Amino acid sequence: MRKKVVNFDSANPAKRLRGKKPYSSPQLTRLTPDEAKAKLTAGAVPSDPNAKRLWERIAQLEQRQHEKK
Repeated sequence: MRKKVVNFDSANPAKRLRGKKPYSSPQLTRLTPDEAKAKLTAGAVPSDPNAKRLWERIAQLEQRQHEKK
């Protein structure tokens, strides 16, 4: 005697969709170098190498802005 195999996802589509969230795209905002520096200073650990690289990059951008003026 064969057992009947039931795929519960296809048997109850409402149950399948209940747990899924709709996709929402990431929300990005462009920061000025001053804003980026303030956020980084507030939330970064000084010994973090990635934070150091970001601080260096911000300094480069600030230097470029001063040269353009």
